[in-house]
Amino acid sequence: MQFFFPHQCQRFYKVLPPSLPELDEVLAFVYLGPTRPTEKEFKRIPLLVRRNKVAMALEWLKLNHIDYTDLNISYDNLNTYPEHEPPVQVDYHYKEITEQAENSACY
Repeated sequence: MQFFFPHQCQRFYKVLPPSLPELDEVLAFVYLGPTRPTEKEFKRIPLLVRRNKVAMALEWLKLNHIDYTDLNISYDNLNTYPEHEPPVQVDYHYKEITEQAENSACY
């Protein structure tokens, strides 16, 4: 089971994507379930980074949005993001599942 909570960012970035330590300051991933998440579970969640898609999106944003024309795209930062797990620390909490996961979805 996963929960996502909005978080207001107080800083404006001149370089994107942020480094892993910076990303860890503004993004959290909490996983609730009977066992720690495996690579199979990580493949089903929306926190994996497809580096080429992120790079293309940032390049498009820089070309097409007036507020991002001076953006520096850090391919070095992007290349440090892991490909098969979330780029932030996963905080696991045990939770016994007594019903099917589809029945407990939360939006």
